[in-house]
Amino acid sequence: MEFKKKISNVAFGGNWSEELITEYEILESLASLQWAVDNCRKREVNTLEVNAALIHLTKDLEKGKILSDRFTRGHLIIDQNSREIHFRECFRLIKVWLKA
Repeated sequence: MEFKKKISNVAFGGNWSEELITEYEILESLASLQWAVDNCRKREVNTLEVNAALIHLTKDLEKGKILSDRFTRGHLIIDQNSREIHFRECFRLIKVWLKA
């Protein structure tokens, strides 16, 4: 059962359940970007899931568009070493701006 469905069945008051959902979505999106970083040498990581995670994480950040565009440009880097370095640095910067 998906996390959102599980948490929606909880009948307690307050906004803590919404905060849990938001935190879960952020962690899920970070995991998708981590997958891209870890697999960028051997696989095509320009997937719908990675792009959705990137948008979700950067949409409300002050420098979100810049970070998102920079991460996306990594797909164009041919050299595997340079591509991995690029993705790792972009991911690090996104986490810094998220304070994650």
